[in-house]
Amino acid sequence: QALLNEQQAQLSHELGKLSSERKQMKDAAEQAASDAKAAAEKEAEAYISQFRDQLKRREDDIHSLESVHSAVASQYERRINELEGQLKVLRKKHRELEHRRALDLEGFTADVTTLRRLLLAVDRRLH
Repeated sequence: QALLNEQQAQLSHELGKLSSERKQMKDAAEQAASDAKAAAEKEAEAYISQFRDQLKRREDDIHSLESVHSAVASQYERRINELEGQLKVLRKKHRELEHRRALDLEGFTADVTTLRRLLLAVDRRLH
């Protein structure tokens, strides 16, 4: 019976040691999980901050490009209007030139016809 008591005491002592070790291991595992969670959250916050900064820069870029696009579009719109005005003037000048050329041709034809008649009249008088 003394042997049993001694073995029971040893087993109780070992059980206490194992229980203590289990508690320490459990605490260490919980601490490691807590540390890992904190590290993951910190890393996630860093990524979120980085992505927010990138988003802000991209939005600024878009705003800048929109203002440049607007300025260029209005500039080209003015240039198109100027060119359309010039085209209108040039078309009018071309029509006037074509009309004047037609009148000149009509005048030359009339002059040639008149000269032929006069030449025929002179030719008849001579013969």
